[in-house]
Amino acid sequence: MPTKRRITPQGKLKSVLGGINNSNKNQLKKISKLEITEEKPQVPLSKFYMRMHGKWHYKGMACRLCEMLLTSEVVIDKHRYICKAINKKQED
Repeated sequence: MPTKRRITPQGKLKSVLGGINNSNKNQLKKISKLEITEEKPQVPLSKFYMRMHGKWHYKGMACRLCEMLLTSEVVIDKHRYICKAINKKQED
């Protein structure tokens, strides 16, 4: 019978936070390649908190339209140009 691999709380936390950082880096790469031709409206944002070790920690801002986590000021300011929800609406 195969054994189950146990994921410790610390390992799960590292994987979640690693995903957050990779997402932010990918967004920064997309933003650097963009040519801004027209001004788009700012996306609605909300504060994102994560519960770790029995306490709530602030992790950044979250886009309410595409549910992406934004941690850098540059990404927060220019996310409207790469937001999937806004760009999809304008194409239709």
